[in-house]
Amino acid sequence: MIKAWFKPQEWSFDRFLLWISGLMLLGMALLVPLQSDTWWLLRTGQDIVQQRTIITTDLYSWTNQGNFWPNHEWLTQTIMYIVYAIGSYPLLVAVFASIIFCTWYLIYRSEKINPKLAILLLTLGIVDNVKGWSIRPQIITIFLFVLLILMIQQRKYHWWIIPFMLVWANLHAGFVVGMVLIGIITTVNIVQRQDVVRWLAISALSFLASLCNPHGYELWLFTLNSLDSSTYAYIEEWQPQRFTSLASYPYFLLVLVVGLTWYRRRYKPSTNYEWFLALATILFGFMAFRSVRQNVFFDVLAVLLLFKMFAATPYKPSKTSAFEPMQGVILGLTAIIAISLVTFSWIQRTPLLSQSILDSIKNCSGNIYNSYNSGGDLIWYLPERPVFIDNRFDPYPRDFMNSNMQTEDNGVYKPLFDQYQIKCALVEIDSPIAKNLQTDNWQIVSQNQTYQVFSRP
Repeated sequence: MIKAWFKPQEWSFDRFLLWISGLMLLGMALLVPLQSDTWWLLRTGQDIVQQRTIITTDLYSWTNQGNFWPNHEWLTQTIMYIVYAIGSYPLLVAVFASIIFCTWYLIYRSEKINPKLAILLLTLGIVDNVKGWSIRPQIITIFLFVLLILMIQQRKYHWWIIPFMLVWANLHAGFVVGMVLIGIITTVNIVQRQDVVRWLAISALSFLASLCNPHGYELWLFTLNSLDSSTYAYIEEWQPQRFTSLASYPYFLLVLVVGLTWYRRRYKPSTNYEWFLALATILFGFMAFRSVRQNVFFDVLAVLLLFKMFAATPYKPSKTSAFEPMQGVILGLTAIIAISLVTFSWIQRTPLLSQSILDSIKNCSGNIYNSYNSGGDLIWYLPERPVFIDNRFDPYPRDFMNSNMQTEDNGVYKPLFDQYQIKCALVEIDSPIAKNLQTDNWQIVSQNQTYQVFSRP
């Protein structure tokens, strides 16, 4: 089977480039970072498996313990922990890297265009998309987002969208963007007066299917209410694109390429799917402009649209020839370099919370404070000490979140610390809070390259 796919007798320079690009993409995907989210996701998954019940109350913070938690990603948490239990971090990373690779492979296979052009367009999308790569449910949602688009494209898969949305609604609240796609294609068909009944039925049944989750219709209410939160002003991934930010340049470049290609090729959508793809790209492009978090959806839509715009252009495949040994050497070296870089990167990684940090928190005799970004790590590495806050975001009252974010932003810690009778604090080195704690003679109990633990004098 491998030999049939490899086809050495039909080797070409285009195929050689695709193999090189695929190896590079896989290498990049294997460098997917562990974030604070990863740790509380694993802890929740472990509790779901061990307790054999879906966790819908906050078990992990002492400031909000026992209150309702709209846990919208329970199925992903369960899967993540099972994968971790089988093969620890290497298998978890490999699974998420495979999902990333498959996402972009599906995009590549969506249309037949010049392979060299395909590699260029994929690179444009990946350079912007890579900022959203991490071991958390968003990676699964991006994959499902692309899969849904391709299901919409092919009529034979339309009715499978309904059970597809049921599963997605239990994996991650990102299923809402899937419903947006369904809404767009339904609107297009209504305007075009084609398959109206089919798409109205699929839309209605998909919505009903999405209600089959532990929270029912309340998951929709929570998700929609969460879109309007003043707390997002303090969270980087919810910030708008900025011309002054280098991180935004790949987004603006992709917008420019889509716009120029549309104009130069005088592109006119001719099918319902093409109209759907164009409208979805415009909508999510605007959403991505308002929030960096939406970049990941715009990236894949933009590349799919570019593929569609170039699909009508005939190209002459590069001449086939026998597979040359030197090409095999280059492929082998590329694979070795990719594996070496990935291995070296993972060897160099150390937990953000060193053992001395964990011991200091564990031995604190009173209430602990921890920063927003450190809570997830504590939930996994020190489960016996509930956190002050973490980046689950969902279970905490909005006023509490805003108060903490303002404290982290301006460093004025006394009102918050006095209110919660804080005895020890885990904060980032050189953060505004850390500087003020040192000024006020709080004792540094332990520290590493990232964090410091302070004790009240």
